[in-house]
Amino acid sequence: MNVSAKADLSEIKTQYYKLAKKHHPDAVGATSTEEELEASKELFKKVTEAYAILSDKALRAKYDRIIFGDSADKPEFENEDDYQYWGKKGGKKSSTDEYEEM
Repeated sequence: MNVSAKADLSEIKTQYYKLAKKHHPDAVGATSTEEELEASKELFKKVTEAYAILSDKALRAKYDRIIFGDSADKPEFENEDDYQYWGKKGGKKSSTDEYEEM
């Protein structure tokens, strides 16, 4: 969702609404191709799933532990650089992988 690892619920919600509005299948429009509509549906599903995880305290804590390990419980993430790197790559391993920013 392109939010900081330290983003609070307000930031997450703002970004979710922005992305959901942009990628909602109804917002794509009737002039879109079938491919554009399918891509929009997939992005909308991903954004909605990310919001469901990041907006729930228990799920967010579990996600943070998976991504950040033991450093998730500390005030400063020990691997913030890794988080920023993967956030920019969209979870992809190299810049040659397909990536579409949400």
